Amino acid sequence: MVDQPETSEEVRVVLAEIVTVIVSQTVFDCLRAYVDQLVNLVRALCMDPFGDVIIEGCNAMSELCQNGAD
Repeated sequence: MVDQPETSEEVRVVLAEIVTVIVSQTVFDCLRAYVDQLVNLVRALCMDPFGDVIIEGCNAMSELCQNGAD
């Protein structure tokens, strides 16, 4: 990612944590309509230049996969 909308790494980490909580705690049937947007969001988190955001993005990806497999 060349130009992040948010320049603060700490804010991006918190946003990534929020995404992880949303995908892990929400019933997948409620997320089904938004899967494409969630996948794009998680993919962007995993491509972030800041390592902590990448780690949290990977956690979000894992939670989304586990939640969707049920």
